[in-house]
Formats: sequence, C-alpha cells, structure tokens
Amino acid sequence: MGWIYYEQSGDALVESVPCTILRVVPKGAVEVTEKPVESGVTLTDHVVVKTRRLSATVFFSPIPQLPGNSRIPTSAANNPGMSVMAAQTLLRMIQETRKLNTITVPGDTDDDDLILESWTTTRENAAGNGGEFECEFIRLRFATAILNAPLPRHPRQAPRVPQGPAAPTPPARVSGAAGLLRAAWGENSIPTTAVR
Repeated sequence: MGWIYYEQSGDALVESVPCTILRVVPKGAVEVTEKPVESGVTLTDHVVVKTRRLSATVFFSPIPQLPGNSRIPTSAANNPGMSVMAAQTLLRMIQETRKLNTITVPGDTDDDDLILESWTTTRENAAGNGGEFECEFIRLRFATAILNAPLPRHPRQAPRVPQGPAAPTPPARVSGAAGLLRAAWGENSIPTTAVR
C-alpha cells in the first residue's frame, strides 16, 4: 500500500509519503429523511448519498525496519524513513496547501482525490522513534461538464421571435395649458402657435 499527494486531479507530478500503511478502512454512508415517505414516490428525494470517507493507520519511523517488533510489517524497509516530528510537519503542509491524496492498495482500486481532513498520532515505547498516525480522509467530488449540451447564444445572435401587431403608442404627456388643449381638442387640432 502507498500514499501519494499532488496539486490537481490527474496531475502527473506526484510526491510519495514515506510511511508504511498498516490499515485502510473505506467508509460509505447515506442520509435518510426522518419524515414519512409516501409509497411509490421517488426515493432519491429522500435518500442522499454522502461523500465517501477513508481512514488509514500509517506508521512513520526514521529507521526503515525495527527488528523484533511484530507490529511493524517488513514493508517498512521499503521506505526511506521519516521521524515523527518531520511526519507531523509533512501532514500539516498537506492540509494547509490543500493537496489531493491517493491511497493505493494492491489488487484493489485506488482511492484518489482525497483531502486529509484530520490526523492524530500515538507514540509508544515499543515503536522506538516511530509513531502511528490515524488519518481521516474525505473524497472531493468534482462536477463534470455535459459536453453535448448546446451552448447558450448571445442575445444578438438569438433568432427573432415574431410578435403580433404593434400596439398604438400613447400620446406624449404635456403639462400645463397645452396639455389641457390637446386633451380637449385632440392631438392634431391645435395650431402650433397656440402651444407655448
């Protein structure tokens, strides 16, 4: 099992976390409404799939292999080693810079696009200078664009919609004596000299 982190989803530039993964526990859950549901209705409105989570127990040690310690697998010899203090600094950096993570499990699908949500560490005397870390991940979901959806048109390129006959425009309102004369005699019956 391995752990890598990277900047963006699908990024080719990845960094490996020098640790030994002891245990991986994927978690899936749904949220169900507590209100009664009528028979025959669509259940998708009442059951919401929650974001996937993953717990991992990892071991960091400056010594690649600790002889006589049955808790640490022999695969610990494959990583270059890292002290507990350096591991804490690395995990803080992964959180603060919002790195994406992938946990690889041989023979299984990789859990990718994970965000390191929290971590705790436990140091035991039997582990020497090493320490176990409990890491909690939450999967970041990305929205995918629909490629075959029509693009919206610019208002100037939109087709003209035929409209019915135009309504007559109301006469302009004029205040004062000229407005009273136009209202009483009609629009075109007032000599232009009468309007001041």
